[in-house]
Amino acid sequence: MQFSKEPTVIRSVSTHNEIKRAIGWNESHYLVGNDANKRSRYCTGIYNVDDLLNYYELFLRWYERKYEVKFDAITLPYSVYDSDGIAEKLAKKLSVETVVGQGVSALEYLIKTNNAENKTTLLIDGGFNSVNVEIIKGDEVVYYETYYNQVGVRDLIEKYFRPLVRNRIPDVSHNSIRLDEVLKNGYVDYNFERIYFEDEKKQAIDRYIREVFRQIKSGISNELMDFDQAIIVGGLAYFVSPDMIETSKTLVIPAEYPEYLNVLGASMHAGFKPALDLGFGYTKYIT
Repeated sequence: MQFSKEPTVIRSVSTHNEIKRAIGWNESHYLVGNDANKRSRYCTGIYNVDDLLNYYELFLRWYERKYEVKFDAITLPYSVYDSDGIAEKLAKKLSVETVVGQGVSALEYLIKTNNAENKTTLLIDGGFNSVNVEIIKGDEVVYYETYYNQVGVRDLIEKYFRPLVRNRIPDVSHNSIRLDEVLKNGYVDYNFERIYFEDEKKQAIDRYIREVFRQIKSGISNELMDFDQAIIVGGLAYFVSPDMIETSKTLVIPAEYPEYLNVLGASMHAGFKPALDLGFGYTKYIT
């Protein structure tokens, strides 16, 4: 299996040269992912569930054509997956075998591969624009909350990291995808220099993690929810270490490919066939 990800962005095109590379959809032509992001200021992202459902077909068809595969499984945010009929309608529209709920999909894969125990779990799935929080007991999600455009990794980048970087490089990029790379690397190449931001990275992450878990704790406390273990997956897992979280319960932060666990779970449901996980910041897929 090959793991890949590209930014969840599109760009409509009209010139002859670009149309030759584009995909036709809804009477327009689009470039998707890395191909669209080459001219990042003209890109459009996906910021809400309505956009995600509307554009899912475009992303699926683009990557099927690009990799010459047929995707058999996809994921959906659990808040959508749990809605009446949406998963079934989307599966029929896209001609996929399996639609799985994010979060649950990741937990099932971790249990199947003996990386987590099968017990009541607080699962925190932190993505680029959203953080999904679920308490899963057996086969049932007994609590879930989704924080859109509040405490996702985008918030870490734009609210906490970007201002610190601007103190040293005033004309830093407005593109959050590119700043995400700077954050992960801890440096940026600027003119003829390589400038390091390790101190700024640490400061931004510390402040961000405190805010994320303040909101999560508040939500769980209000509902009086119990759980036996906590698991952190998604892009958020790259920035969290066990010493940041005070808990007497089992804490699991997968070290390998935490942002691919949902798509791995979807692939597993389809017999380890190609699968796609459309996220608000990045699209992950297995071919």
